[in-house]
Amino acid sequence: MRENFSDFHIHSHYSDGVLSPIEIVDRYEKNGYKIISITDHDTILGSQIAYEYARDREIDVISGIEMSTISSEGYEVHILGYYIDYFSKALNSAISILDSYRNERNEALAKELNELGYEISYEEVKGLNKGRFVGKPNIARLLMKKGYINSVEEAFNGIFKREEIKSIKKKVFATEDAINVIHEAGGIAILAHPMEMKSKNEDREEFQNRLNIFFNKMIEMRVDGIECFHPSASENDSKMLREYAILNNLIITGGSDFHSDSDRRFKDEN
Repeated sequence: MRENFSDFHIHSHYSDGVLSPIEIVDRYEKNGYKIISITDHDTILGSQIAYEYARDREIDVISGIEMSTISSEGYEVHILGYYIDYFSKALNSAISILDSYRNERNEALAKELNELGYEISYEEVKGLNKGRFVGKPNIARLLMKKGYINSVEEAFNGIFKREEIKSIKKKVFATEDAINVIHEAGGIAILAHPMEMKSKNEDREEFQNRLNIFFNKMIEMRVDGIECFHPSASENDSKMLREYAILNNLIITGGSDFHSDSDRRFKDEN
């Protein structure tokens, strides 16, 4: 997104990124960006800090969040929320509920990993990230620190693919409920990285037909836009997404989904 001097999808260490919100603002300002949004998973803390810090700088920060959801069809769907009111009761109540769901999942993950021979405790997991959000990338870094693996990729390509681990799911909101929460907070709701919904065995035509049906349902749920530009989308993908958005008067956004310089993104990252 450098050519547009904007990036509307960034993660700080308040979720599963590695940089602080202040480091992110400094980095993007130094590289000539004019507007960004920190969209941490299910939390607004990093976004708030970046927003306040950028007040006196030559870069604009708009409020943001990325909410994990499940659709009625069973798809994992991420919804980006922008221009949200940080003090919205509906939003903060939702974040509190999601935090409790995540803690339950992390406790179960720590217990199962321990039973599989990886000596980590829930207390260690809770201590990760200085008490902030803890997702699978954070747990992977703990496994690295303890010498069980050499990279975050190794955890996602091996340990986290074991059925015992894959079966431990965190509870999330229904997609429509998340969209409603974002709207109640005065924000706009954007469907994040739709190309990640494509399964490995699905050909392009089959996927595009399924995606069109899904997009129509998202419009019925009052989604405001689509993230058309993302690392998961090729040039042709972005063109297709953009055409659909224009046809249906939807907002077009894009972002790098930045987490760190070294860690690549993972579909099941949080």
